[in-house]
Amino acid sequence: DLKPALIGQVYFFRWNKASDAAKALGMTLDQSLTFDLTQALQSKSLSSPVLVWFGCAQEAFFLWVCGNKATTLIETMIASPGYEESGQDYIAPNAVPFLYWDGQYAYRVYRVDQSIRDEKNWVQDFGNRFTALITPENQDTYERIKANPIEHNNYSAIPAGTELVLRKSQNRVALTQALIKITDNPLQEMGVLE
Repeated sequence: DLKPALIGQVYFFRWNKASDAAKALGMTLDQSLTFDLTQALQSKSLSSPVLVWFGCAQEAFFLWVCGNKATTLIETMIASPGYEESGQDYIAPNAVPFLYWDGQYAYRVYRVDQSIRDEKNWVQDFGNRFTALITPENQDTYERIKANPIEHNNYSAIPAGTELVLRKSQNRVALTQALIKITDNPLQEMGVLE
């Protein structure tokens, strides 16, 4: 029984280099990646959809860019801190949807288990280095992570609401964020496969 597979332009990054660069900017790794990808997609004015997946290993993480114009982000990825190499490869089983570009707007996508009820105080956990988990946290933990992104660089307190605004130096990007509940087949749930 073969499971459907998706191939993308994959970019390999060294975890510590990328994380340290984000810290130096006062951002979490999640915020820095989201900002760079969104800014690149907006500046390229791509009219076709792009879906970016995130996967990780012990000392590295990977971004798979899928879509007809996936290679248009090569310059941005190569210039990103921690970049090591790129190529084409299958999306890893532990990868999660990260960012979706519909041809006009960017959406930061967070994958949550369908068994989790609607919660507040969501936190993105990159710290386990196996996959990017989204978990509900108590108010104190959520506020502590939100108040000090440099100290909690491998975590992001996901803002309430649908609009996400990020700033890096004098630049600003705005995008929509969404929690998606995924069952056994994320590609099917997202409408990528029948």
